[in-house]
This record gives sequence, C-alpha cells and structure tokens, in this order.
Amino acid sequence: MERIWIYLINPILTSTLSSNVLGIRISNTHDAKLFAGISDPFIAGLYATYHVVHIVYTKAYNWHKSRESVQQGLTSDFMALLKKLGFEKINQWDSSIATVYPKGSAKYKSLLANGHAPFQNGSQQERISAATSLSLSIGADPSLAAVKTDIDAFVTELEDADTAQKGAFMEVEKASNDLEAARVAMAEEQYGNLGAMIKEYKKTPIKAAVYFDLKAIRKFKQIFFQNHVNKKSSRFIVERTVDDAAQATFSNIGDTVLRFYLSDKKTGEIGTTFLELAPNTDKTIFLSTLGDLSMLHFFMVQNLDTINKGEFTLEFL
Repeated sequence: MERIWIYLINPILTSTLSSNVLGIRISNTHDAKLFAGISDPFIAGLYATYHVVHIVYTKAYNWHKSRESVQQGLTSDFMALLKKLGFEKINQWDSSIATVYPKGSAKYKSLLANGHAPFQNGSQQERISAATSLSLSIGADPSLAAVKTDIDAFVTELEDADTAQKGAFMEVEKASNDLEAARVAMAEEQYGNLGAMIKEYKKTPIKAAVYFDLKAIRKFKQIFFQNHVNKKSSRFIVERTVDDAAQATFSNIGDTVLRFYLSDKKTGEIGTTFLELAPNTDKTIFLSTLGDLSMLHFFMVQNLDTINKGEFTLEFL
C-alpha cells in the first residue's frame, strides 16, 4: 500500500488525538503568537478567524472538565449512600425488626432470609432492589411501620442519587463529543494557517515556525491514560522517563481502592511507597514522591478489591 505523503497528514490533529491538555497548549501558543503579529495584515486575517475557533475549543474543554467534576461528585455521593445501605442502614433495620420478631423466628427469616448479603453485594441495582423488597415484605405490618417508612425514604434517596449520576454521565458524554468536534476544528484551522503561511512565505518558510508550538507537536507523547485493573491484581500502565519536577494527576474513577506505584519492570510488585486513592477521588502529585525517578520508569496500579475490577486514569502534566 502506498504511503500517504507526510505533508498531507495534519500534525496538529494527530498530536492532540489522545490529549486535549496538549491540544489546549498548542492552541494557546498559536492564538497568542498570531495576536502578537496582528500588525501584519496577513497575520491579522488569520488571527481573526482562528481566535473564534480557539475560544470555542477552550470553552468546550473547560465545560467538559466541569461536567466531569460534577459527575465524579454525584457518583461519589451515590457510592456513599450504597455503602451506608450495606452497613449503617441494614444494621439499623435489622435491629428494629429483631426487636419485634426475634432472630430465628419464622417472620424474621421471611424478611431477612439471606441476612445482610443482598444489601452489601451484587450490582448497584440489586442492592437497591434488596431494600425495596424488604419494604414490600413488611407490607402493612403496623409493628414495623416506622421501619418501612425509613426504608422507603432511603430507597427514594438512593434512586434520586442514581438518577442524578446517570444524568451527569450523559452530560459528560455530550460534552466529550462537543470537545472532540472543537479539537478537530482547532487542528484543521491551525493546519490551514500553516498552509497559508507556506504560501505567503514560500521563499522563506522558516518564518512560519514562530507561530506554532513545534516542540509539543513534534515530540508528542501520550499523556492521558484510562483503563481498568482486574480484581486483586496489579497492572502496568506506561513506561515513562521523567524528571524530579514532573507532576501527574492520578484518578480512581471506579468503586475499589487503588494504589499507584513505580517499578523498575513491567511486572514489579508494590513496595512501601505508593499513592492510595479511595473510590472516585483524584490527586495531583510530584512524581518524585513515588521513588527514585532515575531508576523507576514503570507506572503501575494495584487493585485491592477481591470482587470488583478497578477503573483509573493517569494524566501527565
């Protein structure tokens, strides 16, 4: 198969494919450099068109980040309620039921036949359904009316939180699609400006260089990673050599506790130095806090959960 002529490949589009952080940097540079040269009518014309595209991209990026923050917050709230259901609330309901129908009695067994397990294990919906089923089993029993009222109120709280987080996920998805469209438009417009400059400066094309973030475009490395890690296991994320000033944001976007660490090999075991993140939390750190960066080049993640897989992102800043 014949290779595509390299000049027909948009380097801005390809270099920003996996990173809008890099895309914003490249766009900020181009926009600022064009603005600095608007005393030249040719550059002023390019700036007038590009600045509009740049603003759309910047707003789309900021909106996407804000929607992600909202979604993470709502998910965290929902997960906190699920945890409360599995421990505090079921213990409370169990105690109230046992006061009326002693443990071991037929009535008690009919209400909590499987103990607390259905409220602590299974899918999110299955755990909510366990509470709903308990309420239905109590029915019109006047001696457990207060318990039923509390169950129904908590189920409503759970369902409202679940609806809110699912709505937030839809907003994030839409914002993500809008951001991708804005990134592509930015890259195409900047590539078009490169073409216009090559024509304008065809005898001295080096003049175009000042208007682009060539270092970022040429030396692009993937800086954003998102993946999962299986239950009770470790996973290699990426091999990367960085200096002591390097920072990164680690995000636990799943339901399990995760530990991030550095190793000298892909299969390295976790040591005593690591970053532990609770579900739906993130933290930005200097990578030097994880160990000797001159020796440890392999970024790893460990999932402590024995049942569920973990979800994470890593973004180099």
